[in-house]
Amino acid sequence: MDAHSDPFVIDDRALHLVTCYKAYRNSMSNDPDRIKLGMHVIDVLNEAIDSGCLADPGANHDAHIHDIIDNVYNGNSVEDVELVGDQHHRFLRSIASNGDFFSLRVHITDSVQQRRKLEDKRSDRLLSQRRAALSTVKNQLDRCRAIKNEHMFQPNEPRGRHYWQAQILKTAPEYPKCPTGADVTL
Repeated sequence: MDAHSDPFVIDDRALHLVTCYKAYRNSMSNDPDRIKLGMHVIDVLNEAIDSGCLADPGANHDAHIHDIIDNVYNGNSVEDVELVGDQHHRFLRSIASNGDFFSLRVHITDSVQQRRKLEDKRSDRLLSQRRAALSTVKNQLDRCRAIKNEHMFQPNEPRGRHYWQAQILKTAPEYPKCPTGADVTL
């Protein structure tokens, strides 16, 4: 059984360690011999935090441990946990008919990192699309301003502003999103 690479543990209904794989002991302590049968899950978690196998929650230490225990008792059958060093495990839990808790931790670091890379690529693509859209809008506004400038500031021209606003729209039909002269500011 110790040949299995994913940590496995059985706790009784009072959350005392009944049996586990070597992989579990190695994942919960730098000194696997410190994880002993009959040990309460709180003591195992404290050992894991003290030895640096689980991230130290700091001032929320007790609350963090009680959250983990609540997840076990509330029957949360799947829970993703981040360990130290950007390592990720998925806890798969079930309760036996006698009340024992069976837990298997599956190493999911690769899939979490792949998901992050895909999310980063998606974010980069969306950002690039937004930049392109903003650039297009800016270019359209610049064209509208250029047309307005060309027609509005002709020397010795007696026609008023409204005439040139109409001319801007007539001379720039290829820019349907071009704002009216009143909306274009210099």
